[in-house]
Amino acid sequence: EYSQHLILAKVNCDEQQQIAMQFGVRSLPTVILVKDGQPIDGFAGVQGESEIRAMLEKHLPSPADTLLEQARLSLSEGDAQQAFGLAKQAYDLDSQRADIKFVLIEAYLELGRLQQARELLD
Repeated sequence: EYSQHLILAKVNCDEQQQIAMQFGVRSLPTVILVKDGQPIDGFAGVQGESEIRAMLEKHLPSPADTLLEQARLSLSEGDAQQAFGLAKQAYDLDSQRADIKFVLIEAYLELGRLQQARELLD
């Protein structure tokens, strides 16, 4: 379910004691979320699925972020119509974000829809 956003790694703490020490593992199970080589979140002890999901989701891109990334990619590939659809969905989720408005305006301009682009600028 989260495979496009993270990699799950399991460490045998008996065999990899140096790694366990480096991350301060004191009890098992311990889960550590690492980003750019640095621990950013985690927990020790058995947790329920809802607690695990809540911890992970704090660090995953929002649906609007994912749509925005796809819209930018579509624009860079010259597919303004696809970019428009994706950017519009992102805008519908979060109309206050300037980065989403900017990409939507770019898509409008590429499609020759100047009036809609102007309306977003106001």
